[in-house]
Amino acid sequence: QIIDLSGYQEFTSIPNAQLQFTVPSKAYGNAAGNAGIYTFKENLTAYYAQAHIEVGDLKVLGGVRIENTQQNYVSSLPVTIAGKEANYNYTDLLPSVQGKYDFNSKSGLRFSYFKSLYRPAYADLIPFADQSSNEVYNTMGNPYLRHTVIHNADLRYELFPKGLDQLMVGGFYKYIVDPIEYAVVPQNKTDLILSPGNFGNATNYGIEIVGRKFFGSFGIAGSYTYTNSNINSDKMVYHKPASASDSFYTHVTQQRPLQGQAAHIGNLSLLYKNTKQKVEAQLGFVYTGERINTVSYYRDLDVWQKPTLNIDFSAQKQFGKHLIVYIKLKNLLNTGNELFIKQPNTAYSAPDKLPYQESPNYYTVEKDYYYSSFLVGLRYKLD
Repeated sequence: QIIDLSGYQEFTSIPNAQLQFTVPSKAYGNAAGNAGIYTFKENLTAYYAQAHIEVGDLKVLGGVRIENTQQNYVSSLPVTIAGKEANYNYTDLLPSVQGKYDFNSKSGLRFSYFKSLYRPAYADLIPFADQSSNEVYNTMGNPYLRHTVIHNADLRYELFPKGLDQLMVGGFYKYIVDPIEYAVVPQNKTDLILSPGNFGNATNYGIEIVGRKFFGSFGIAGSYTYTNSNINSDKMVYHKPASASDSFYTHVTQQRPLQGQAAHIGNLSLLYKNTKQKVEAQLGFVYTGERINTVSYYRDLDVWQKPTLNIDFSAQKQFGKHLIVYIKLKNLLNTGNELFIKQPNTAYSAPDKLPYQESPNYYTVEKDYYYSSFLVGLRYKLD
């Protein structure tokens, strides 16, 4: 079969390439096929004042910031859809104070309080169904989404005995107004979508320990964080009496951690640093405890992620003043990702046995496999 290629540009430059659409009308965006097309504008106006005070070994820096946010968007959605366009205008008063008291040249106490904010991503506000960002659910923005305001308080003791050695022990408290979480919510009677929302106010508090110690060229470093995360969110409960026609839903309040917040996070690194030979190496271990992956609109149906342990290795050797050879080995344990629901698993045993179910105490809903990756390279420094 002879194919006529006379109408094609086989060799050309990008600026000279001629793009053609088989059907010319498809070259133009439309609300039905391109609902995600939108124009978003954001204007931020801020005023601030600050003061710095030193009294002996005490240093304090404080101030206040007034920040006004003006946002508006116009989308290509049909006029019949609520949220085709929207305007947002809000002002936040953001005070802050931070200080340090030095006990001596090697140790001190730091403290801080500040109020901060988190604005939704632009696409999180546009209510169009995105079918490409998630494998299971369509993702849809929420035009009624509110920005997050966070009150942060921290206290930390620091000790620097000598060289690169250090020890830091601290505590923190956060009060979070309207945190933004992604939840599976009903779009209608039959469909579910993944959408951001504000599901209540939350608190995060805990402790953090960071340390590093060298023994000649060898060292050990690590950190551990415990976080008590709590939010009371509204959930739906389905009631099914003897007669299916009498079924109904009720709303209840359920206490849970914030989405993505693990109670236990720790890392440990074994270090080697030889300045004379210009060699550095690090073997790192990272542990992340179980956490909520996706919030459910229904009680006790949040999707959790199992704890993970990752091990990575990196090393580099410098030759002369400019050339560096390095190697990076990632995910040496082939750590994957497993999601589950904390409900008794009726599909664990026959006759309703489902594949990849691991326990009668929970449902495995997703299992992803990831393998090690290796990178070897050269880097040349011009300076």
